[in-house]
Amino acid sequence: DGALLARALAVFGLIQFRMGRGGENAVLARAVALEESLGLEPAMWSPKVILCDQLFWSNELDAARALAEEVRDAVHRRADPYEADVLWWLALIEWRSGSWVRAAELIDAALGLDAQTGRQGLSPIVEWPRALIAAHRGFVGEARELARDALVRAQAAGIVTAQSALHWVLGFLELSLDRPNAALPH
Repeated sequence: DGALLARALAVFGLIQFRMGRGGENAVLARAVALEESLGLEPAMWSPKVILCDQLFWSNELDAARALAEEVRDAVHRRADPYEADVLWWLALIEWRSGSWVRAAELIDAALGLDAQTGRQGLSPIVEWPRALIAAHRGFVGEARELARDALVRAQAAGIVTAQSALHWVLGFLELSLDRPNAALPH
């Protein structure tokens, strides 16, 4: 099954990358090529999306942005609610690129699309970029409130990834305010 093989190769590449074993570029290239040759539509954790994730965390932001825009166009054409997830990635890419106003617009669009399609509340991790971007823009009160509110929900739901990300924002805020002792618990 070509579709299954493409996803399996992509997830293998993702696992290798997340385990610190470097990017499985040949494996991911094969997965993306298979995805394209079969005419598979990009979807959550499809080869192109996994490659975008790897490019983002490798600081290859121009390539990540181009790929995320390509995926966004594809999901937008089919009116797929997954577009909100792609907007989430684009917001992070723009945040990391230093385009914080654009990043804020994208995360607002992502959360708005989630609300419009009934997907709001999927996970506090969805709200992490909003707090992160507000912190980097110097909106301390807003960032703190967003992070704390989402952190309460993350703790209640036991979503450790979200807890970690939101503590990161709170710690970053404290360091930015020259309060390292207050940052330490985060």
